[in-house]
Amino acid sequence: MVTIHTLNEYDSKATKWLQKLDGQRGAVFANELLNNSSKISRWAAESYLADCSKLFLGFVGRTKERDNQNHTILGTQYYKTTDLFRQLGMKISQMWAVIKIMIVACMEREDGDYIIIKEPNENKLTLYRIQKKKKKKKKN
Repeated sequence: MVTIHTLNEYDSKATKWLQKLDGQRGAVFANELLNNSSKISRWAAESYLADCSKLFLGFVGRTKERDNQNHTILGTQYYKTTDLFRQLGMKISQMWAVIKIMIVACMEREDGDYIIIKEPNENKLTLYRIQKKKKKKKKN
């Protein structure tokens, strides 16, 4: 089994994937690892949990710069799930440890509604409690 995911070129003038993918596919992927490490790590973990041996990655760009509806596949690459784990510096045992830490953090809190937020540009998750709105009593 395989999983398939795509990386979207967000600024074709700056990244120029169309020219770089033929000769510098590894450099394009390395740059995307820097910018989207959490997303790619999540995809690797999902592939592992789904018992998929390969992860196919598509590089997608807009057909026209101002058209956000139509896209073109600029290139594809596949990675063995275990090789991708190594490349990302991930360990399967650490993946389970993170889940355990999250469960323990939730269990230590009192009952209520919570939301987990990933901090932008950081490898940090924060757990926030959602306050319920108090109903206003009607005066007669």
